[in-house]
Amino acid sequence: MEPALETTLENVNLVLTGIFFVEMVGKMIGMGLEHYLKEKANLLDMVIVILSMVDVLISIYIATVSENTSENLETVRSAAIVFRILRLTRVLKLAKSW
Repeated sequence: MEPALETTLENVNLVLTGIFFVEMVGKMIGMGLEHYLKEKANLLDMVIVILSMVDVLISIYIATVSENTSENLETVRSAAIVFRILRLTRVLKLAKSW
């Protein structure tokens, strides 16, 4: 992948994760934590947002670690791919609601 495209996708990922985090916190405040946690769709959103935040932290870690630990980085990259696949469930949930 071209470095410019990869950088753009990472930035978009960071922005969207931030937006979804703000949405989650806003719903928790607006609905109250107890009511928020009663809805299964909100629980799914919360898990996906948390996994997305973990993905962002892994990406930041990968960007700051030296190239000497390439074997460990491959494991971390594999975990990041799994987190990104799990985030697709948010899209599927939204599509199901239509």
